[in-house]
Order: sequence, then structure tokens, then C-alpha cells
Amino acid sequence: MDSGTGPIFCDIMSQKIMEVAIMEKRILRSDRIRRPGGRFSFIPHRFLLDGFLNTLTRDELSLYMFLTLASDKNGISYYGQKSTCNQLQMQKNDYVKARDGLIYKDLIASDGVFFQVLELPEKPIALHRINQDMLNSLCQNIGKEG
Repeated sequence: MDSGTGPIFCDIMSQKIMEVAIMEKRILRSDRIRRPGGRFSFIPHRFLLDGFLNTLTRDELSLYMFLTLASDKNGISYYGQKSTCNQLQMQKNDYVKARDGLIYKDLIASDGVFFQVLELPEKPIALHRINQDMLNSLCQNIGKEG
């Protein structure tokens, strides 16, 4: 059944990957290069490469980005719940879930008033989606049996 295109396809894909790998980056708009200013927020490259991004819900990601942008050099943010919800156009219960998720995933700390965006942990902490689905199903079935 093999028409012989398998190895050829792999060779072509390998060649394309090599071309992209050796391609030099170039500045697209030299008049708009980002430069650190007085207050400069950053997100470590590990956030993407080590899979932290993929562990967050949309609301967790929005809140994490907001807190990162709003924080000082130590990662401390002084924004309260109400103003944060207004800025993100987020409902209070969604905010609370996102906040709790970020705390559980060890990305932020909170004392109830202030937030601190933390140095990334060694690896992402996530409850796998399949486990969440199984847990939700189990809870629903327990409720029906009662």
C-alpha cells in the first residue's frame, strides 16, 4: 500500500524544518523596537517553552497577564478585585476561580489585599483536563445516586 511517498514527504519536511531553523531573524519595524522603560514588565521565555501557558484557562491567563503588567519590580500588584474585574471585564466568580487557580499553580501569592507574581516554579502544576472531566462526571453521578 506504500506508494513510496512517505520517505520523500519526510525528506521535504526535514528540509523545510532545517530552512526555518537556520533562517535569521530580522527587525520588521526598526522605528518600533521595544525598549525597557522605567517600569518594565516581563514574562520569562520559560512560560511558553516549559508549558506554563498551556496549563492556564483563559481567565487565569488574563489575570496573570494583568497582574504581571500591573506589578512593580518585585512582582507586587496593588490593584483590588473590583478594579481588576473592571479592567478585565470579568465577573467576580470568574475572577475568584482564576485567582485560586493561579495560587494553586504556584504562579502568584496573595495576602487578601496584595498580589505577588512569583518566579516560575520548576515545572507547571496542572490538573489534567481528562482528570477534571472524570472528577466532574463522578460528582454528578454521586449526586444522582443519593
